[in-house]
Amino acid sequence: MRNFRAKVKRDRYVGLIALPGFLYLLIFNCVPMAGIIVAFQNFSFRKSIFQNKWVGLKWFTKFFHSIYFTRVVRNTLVLNALVLFSGMLFSILLALFLNEFKNQRLKKFCQSATYFPHFVSVVVLVGIMTRMFDTTTGVVNTAIAALGGSKVDFFNSNVWIRPLYVASSVWSGAGWGSIIYMGAITAVDPTLYEAAMIDGCDRFKQMLHITLPSVKPVIITVLIMNIGKMMNLGATKVLLMYNAATYETMDVISTFVYRTGITQGEYGYATAIGLFNSVVNILLLVTANYISKKTTEVGVF
Repeated sequence: MRNFRAKVKRDRYVGLIALPGFLYLLIFNCVPMAGIIVAFQNFSFRKSIFQNKWVGLKWFTKFFHSIYFTRVVRNTLVLNALVLFSGMLFSILLALFLNEFKNQRLKKFCQSATYFPHFVSVVVLVGIMTRMFDTTTGVVNTAIAALGGSKVDFFNSNVWIRPLYVASSVWSGAGWGSIIYMGAITAVDPTLYEAAMIDGCDRFKQMLHITLPSVKPVIITVLIMNIGKMMNLGATKVLLMYNAATYETMDVISTFVYRTGITQGEYGYATAIGLFNSVVNILLLVTANYISKKTTEVGVF
């Protein structure tokens, strides 16, 4: 205890810095976990959370046998996989591209320009897309018609709505995602590049044989963390983009939870789906980390 008190006294200022983050996690992440018992109850607001009737795994069974189960799980995984891998690819390429800039002013300008979309509200982004791809006045359909093509109802098409979602996600997140890779690149030992130049390596070969291998642990770590969120897809953007005509390709777990929990009032059912979602995420994270440590010796834990 004496050593413990000494360490607390020594690191008290570090603890104060970490305190707001700890309180945030405690209040908004840990305390609400008590609500998962609703997933095993026939919940009603008229009774206390401990007075509702227990129904066991009824809501889980209902979800697994639902005609929407396959659709929402498939769409969630497909959309997340497309956004994850395309977003990471563009972020890495952008970081490598910015690293090659010799003109520092131009480099900073390009960085700022690529970071800016991250701060655009999702509502504003979808509003811009709706205007651009409008079948009557949208600039995209106007250009298609001017070139002799037929106008396309993008937001009501199961063929086009998913590429629009993925492309807009990459546009808004690639620049921000490149920050971590830029930080990893700046930590690469400059003497490695000097030795490669002496050996006759051009810029492309230096990037291929020095930069990428040096940031490989960071790439793998980010990939593992993102795989752990494969079942988490924010409902806001999907709700703004989809409609009844595109449910087949855009209806995901988060929107299904919204419809069952908020609009239909089936709180136990919605909580059970959310709990299933979290369990699958944990399994994906542990599996991805295990495979990574076995194959690359790089892992999150």
